[in-house]
Amino acid sequence: MGEQRQVPDPEATSDHLAGKDWSHVVARSRGGGDEAANGLWEASGLNRACGAETMTGAEIEAAAAAADAWTAIADGTADMFGRMRGQGASAPTAR
Repeated sequence: MGEQRQVPDPEATSDHLAGKDWSHVVARSRGGGDEAANGLWEASGLNRACGAETMTGAEIEAAAAAADAWTAIADGTADMFGRMRGQGASAPTAR
């Protein structure tokens, strides 16, 4: 079983999941199940645009990277800009 993480703030979890759907890697209509290994949280619009298509490797990687970034913010190891805490980086500037 994968690593379990405790989110210190249930309200932050609720806020994070707002506007997200449980996306199946392999759609149920194509034989995929509802187990954790066959899904991830993804922006609702992205999930619904894919319909019953199987997620590509790039889509899975992008969703996992977004989840990892949020976890780092939630556990306090990164700030809202994705920078690691304690490295003295400044806020991003406009392009």
